[in-house]
Amino acid sequence: MNMNRGPWILAGALLLAFAIPPAARAQEAATGAQAAPASVELGALDQMTEVRRLRGPARRTTEQQLHALASWLADQAAPRVPAGETLRIVLKDVDLAGDYEPGRMGSLQDVRVVKDLYPPRIELAWEFVGADGEVLREGEGTLRDLNFLTGSGLLDGDPLRYEKRMLRDWLRRVLPVDK
Repeated sequence: MNMNRGPWILAGALLLAFAIPPAARAQEAATGAQAAPASVELGALDQMTEVRRLRGPARRTTEQQLHALASWLADQAAPRVPAGETLRIVLKDVDLAGDYEPGRMGSLQDVRVVKDLYPPRIELAWEFVGADGEVLREGEGTLRDLNFLTGSGLLDGDPLRYEKRMLRDWLRRVLPVDK
């Protein structure tokens, strides 16, 4: 028996865990329990700017990143929502920072080039719902950070750092925390 299978089994289990959409994980966890204070859904992946132009491994990786971004946003929003109320967010379209430039050498086709020419852009819709089910506030819009390369912070090693920083700033504007 080959003793080197352990790391591969662990890697496969982690891939499966991240392949399950965040909404499905939340539904499994909340069976019989109260709904989560914040939920984030992804629009149709095939229609998203970031996904529709990709094929193969780059597409699968990008889809996983979008699911991870949605899950991260739900986790960040949850503490900002008062008890009994809910925040629903739909990421309608996502264009991650950077792009795959044409004309690269064969093995470099799946390398994302990040430069100020390709800023992150996220189109979203949201609604803040009271305990009685009434919509208290709602909105939609497009987030874009044209200066995304000038910022820095705790997320510097994260491949989604530009999008997370933009969403974190948006959350602070939409749901400021009273201190």
